Amino acid sequence: MDEKNINIDKLIITDRKTISLEINNKGNLIVRAPKYASKDRILNFVFSKFDWIKDKQGKAIEKNNEKNQFYENKILFYGREIEIIYQKGIDKVLVLNNNKLIINEDYINQSKEIIKYWLKKNAKTYLNYRTEQLATKYNFTFNKLRISNAIHKWGSCNSKKNIALNWRLIMADKNLSDYVIIHELAHTLELNHSKKFWSIVENIIPNYKKIKYELRNISHLLDY
Repeated sequence: MDEKNINIDKLIITDRKTISLEINNKGNLIVRAPKYASKDRILNFVFSKFDWIKDKQGKAIEKNNEKNQFYENKILFYGREIEIIYQKGIDKVLVLNNNKLIINEDYINQSKEIIKYWLKKNAKTYLNYRTEQLATKYNFTFNKLRISNAIHKWGSCNSKKNIALNWRLIMADKNLSDYVIIHELAHTLELNHSKKFWSIVENIIPNYKKIKYELRNISHLLDY
């Protein structure tokens, strides 16, 4: 088995009954296993999924490389490619001018943190405004909206009608973020993914399946 050369990057032991595998966006293998699962049982299961693991890891690494190359000198903002430029002598730390994000050269070493803060600030303003707007337009009611930093979720809604939306949605086309907002607003009526739930979504966004696919296809680039 060792010849297959699979590294378990993270092993999580819980009260679960089965073993599960996850490949994260960096290509790392995460294994979740029951408390009383022996080392041999875990390893046998992992190696039985060798082909699946290698395929998923290869795709994840390819997407991660594409993302890193993409972000060398640009970001996405409302689905548009914004060029990052460093400039001396500007009064502000950061200025958006058409499709150029101009950053004071004095802050070049902190640029990623500065850009992320700027994106989050814009996300909070826009997502709050747009959620209120769509809720009013389609007669939804919700309690609170929180801007989240979730890794794997674009949004969530609980039984108290509290909605969370991922700040990274500010990087996506507005029709994609609208889909996520409508998805979560629909959960205020149906807290599941039943046929009734999807009919609510489809009634507002007839082509939601296409948009859902587009969001999944670009999600690796929305991870700044």
